[in-house]
Amino acid sequence: MARVTSELRSDSAADLPEWTELGEVDLDVRGAVTEDGVAEEVLSEQELPQETLSEDALGDEPWTQPRRRFRRGWERGRVWFRPEEQPRPGPRAPLRDRLVPPFYPEFFRGSGWILPLIITAIGGFLRFWNLGWPDKIIFDETYYAKDGWSMYVYGWEHTWADGAKISDPALSGSGAFGHDAQTHFTCVQTCAEYVVHPPAGKWIIGLGEKIWGLNPVGWRLMEAVLGTLAIYIIARTARRMFRSTLLGCVAGLFLAFDGLAFVMARTALLDGIQMFFILAGFSALLVDRDKTRERFAGWREARGPALLAFDEFGPRLGLRPWRLLGGLMLGLATATKWNGVVFLGAFMILTLLWDGGARRAVGVRYPAFVTLAVLGVLVATAVTKVLGAPWAVVGLVFVGACVFAAVAMHLTGLLKPFVVKRLAEPVWAILSMPVLSVGVFVASYAGWFFRLEQGGGYYRTWADGHPSSFWPTWTNSFRSLWYYIGQQFSFNTTLESGHPYMSNPWSWFVMGRPVAFYWDTPAVGTKGCTASMGNCAAEVLALGNPLLWWIGTASIFYLFWRWIARRDWRAASILTGIAAGVGLWLWYAQRTIFSFYAVSFTPFMVLSATLAVGAILGRADASPTRRVWGAAVSGTLVVGVVALFAYFYPIYTGQTIPYTDWSNHMWLPSWI
Repeated sequence: MARVTSELRSDSAADLPEWTELGEVDLDVRGAVTEDGVAEEVLSEQELPQETLSEDALGDEPWTQPRRRFRRGWERGRVWFRPEEQPRPGPRAPLRDRLVPPFYPEFFRGSGWILPLIITAIGGFLRFWNLGWPDKIIFDETYYAKDGWSMYVYGWEHTWADGAKISDPALSGSGAFGHDAQTHFTCVQTCAEYVVHPPAGKWIIGLGEKIWGLNPVGWRLMEAVLGTLAIYIIARTARRMFRSTLLGCVAGLFLAFDGLAFVMARTALLDGIQMFFILAGFSALLVDRDKTRERFAGWREARGPALLAFDEFGPRLGLRPWRLLGGLMLGLATATKWNGVVFLGAFMILTLLWDGGARRAVGVRYPAFVTLAVLGVLVATAVTKVLGAPWAVVGLVFVGACVFAAVAMHLTGLLKPFVVKRLAEPVWAILSMPVLSVGVFVASYAGWFFRLEQGGGYYRTWADGHPSSFWPTWTNSFRSLWYYIGQQFSFNTTLESGHPYMSNPWSWFVMGRPVAFYWDTPAVGTKGCTASMGNCAAEVLALGNPLLWWIGTASIFYLFWRWIARRDWRAASILTGIAAGVGLWLWYAQRTIFSFYAVSFTPFMVLSATLAVGAILGRADASPTRRVWGAAVSGTLVVGVVALFAYFYPIYTGQTIPYTDWSNHMWLPSWI
């Protein structure tokens, strides 16, 4: 029966202690699914502990008094379907269910693991099928295929006999060169190849070549493996975020049938490898979020409903292995392509804010005060350097910001009771993420450090020819690496040479200018071109699934509403991933950049579209008509994404098709 909420009501949950969590929204009826498809529960008023509701447990302090919260204006007159005649809003959920909401009931036992595995198997089959085609070097594989092999022969990137290109006949077909391609290296001017990306991704590409040989399958093998694993990770990640196995499967299907993720999983470039590490790092931090909140809930329950002391800060969290794993993965992302450092910084801030929200939920006063002060110091320092200030000025800004923060806390009387206990949290976050990532980054240059035959890697001995009066001799290798990284950064930020496929980052959201990795016009009788086809064409186009990307882009506006109006931490997390992926390239928009860079934040576009599908699906307690229409529309979108993938499959895999058929696939002139 419908109940109209046209009058102002006080919140019946106001009688509970004020343990509102930063970023959380009020929870609804037990077993209900919110408008984004997330399962959330509350207890009925009869199930709440009576001592929690008693006035004696609240005290006389102002912050313990019941609050009155009225209906928002836009809710007046709204009709809510309540089968059990329950008014809205219901009582607030217990603390544990607010910190770690229960999962929505599964379809069958183990479905949360089995269904993502099935979707992963489907996506993996598509990625591995005919992986060796095109049976030649395509696009920038000409760099990374030879660099990957060089890493296992010399430990660093070596020059090849034919300069910037690899002879296609020598490296295609059956892989006759097997595991011995040393004859293709040369030292005309220098043995070391100048490269502009860290080596971690090339170690991974080379691993596939060592397993399968120096041929197209070999240098694409690990890309396909990681691209397949990413499907399973995104399904489990979405399930954890939305508390719904159904939406986890939807996210897995979206990534499995996204054209950009598919093409990058079949091409030996660094971006697909980096995407896997970014997604794995984010997923590990989500697990850490749930684990730490379970500890917060247990700690608060053990202390009862009494108010905490003013300087109480909650339980000690220890090393937090899942956050260490997240730092390791994000370090590998940075050691694959340098822009991974943006994801590292963004996710470190995100996990600190998550911790602050959990501490606020259990009653800690000013939980993020010191953390925000530390982040303010770091941000001020980073902005100063980005603006081009010399290191001496950066150092002065850092010291000045530290002094300002300390004086401000001293004047407010918060220095002694807050800093001593609370400074450890941001310090441990910095040690477990940025510092660990720096260690991983430096370790990826192990071959560059220790393999010195033929003069060693590029700039390996630079410091020997540029002695320093300050740094001791034993630091020469680190000084050389620092100089080399500086040269790489300078190249990556100043490259402005024209390219027919370069694009503006704003166009990536609508797939405005996809990159053609491979193009051929086979003659009749060759490569599957028959006389009935007439003119033939074959292309590998790094084009994201248009429907998926357009849904994800439109959902960004919904995410902003969820974040600002509903304080939804999931929306904020997804927006953080998207901003980290595209924001840097917007800053360097004048640089020569390509749309396939967007694969680094493709998982977050998938999560954005999944959240929208959950909202369209509707609440579990909505009217039957609403649920039927929601299921029909959301199901149509999912089926449409799969159908469009099948439609564009020929130009994702370089199949030979009639030229007129290829032309029909070019929906926009900029796709040609």
